[in-house]
Amino acid sequence: MPALVVMVPFKGGINPLAHCVDGLEGTGLRVRGEVLRAELKAWEGEWEAPVRIGWRPGFRDDLREDFEKECAQELTDGTIVIDHPRTILRGLATELREGQLDGWFDDPAR
Repeated sequence: MPALVVMVPFKGGINPLAHCVDGLEGTGLRVRGEVLRAELKAWEGEWEAPVRIGWRPGFRDDLREDFEKECAQELTDGTIVIDHPRTILRGLATELREGQLDGWFDDPAR
């Protein structure tokens, strides 16, 4: 089970999340709420809420606290959801199995 997973569906396979979670030499892991917010704004209309974040309890609680402060509004309005990775992944699997996300697989060219 991963300690941290960040998922959001984007049109066309775009991956603007590369700099939201990173590790700089000598500084360790960074989870950057301000970068996530900027990327979501820049790509508005190309992604679908919510951003699903699976974050294991006890894993870098200091970073999680900072992230939750930075993204407080998005957490409140449901644009970003955070839960245990297992809960996030199982919830996503249920939505897929029940057909709630079938639109993700539509071909926009048709």
